[in-house]
Amino acid sequence: MTLLRLQSTLGGNLELLRNILLVYGINGSIDYTTIESDLIKLIKKDNTELDQLFNFVTQLRDELEAMQEKVFILINETEDKLNQYDDDLFTKEKNIYDLEYRMDTLIESKFNISDDLMRCTRDMNRIYKGIENLVEISKADVSPLLDMLGNKSTVTAFNFLLFLQALETRIIFLMDSVRLPKISIQISDRFKPSRKIGNRKESGITMVEDRVTISLPCPVCYVSSQNRKSTLVLL
Repeated sequence: MTLLRLQSTLGGNLELLRNILLVYGINGSIDYTTIESDLIKLIKKDNTELDQLFNFVTQLRDELEAMQEKVFILINETEDKLNQYDDDLFTKEKNIYDLEYRMDTLIESKFNISDDLMRCTRDMNRIYKGIENLVEISKADVSPLLDMLGNKSTVTAFNFLLFLQALETRIIFLMDSVRLPKISIQISDRFKPSRKIGNRKESGITMVEDRVTISLPCPVCYVSSQNRKSTLVLL
């Protein structure tokens, strides 16, 4: 259609050119057929080149659209990766904050535990010292313990039960010693000693010799704690 339109336009222009040349009297020496044929060939050549150029431009446009599509895809992927990176960064920062908070909490707990441990150790040392004082005041027999502990009389966390057991035995003995005289008063008639008196005269002087025989043992000497068992349990 374009070629036909160009040919029609060219024919009209040639007719106009022929009329102009006729006016000036130079029409006879021009071969309009050759000119028209050459012009048609030139137009066809130009048209072919235009078609090729159009096809090239169309191809470039298609390639450009494909490249634009790839660019859009890359932009979307980049945005997604940036968003993912931001999310990961936020998560890592949050984890770091949580870990720092936990670390601070653990450090504070460590200090609190250290304080509690120091206070507990101080209190236990006071208790051990109190046991030593009680053993010394009550004069408890700890010689078997000293032999077993290598003559170390210091009360520690490893031997305080042994000292407590010795202290308990001594306290039981002292308590029994305090209670039994009262019992002996109540049964004093039973434990009343028999007295035998022998008289002898020598040189006109009467000398009295007293000999006391105890038929029953003194209740104070009878220690009931011999059969009493310790209530302490060694771990």
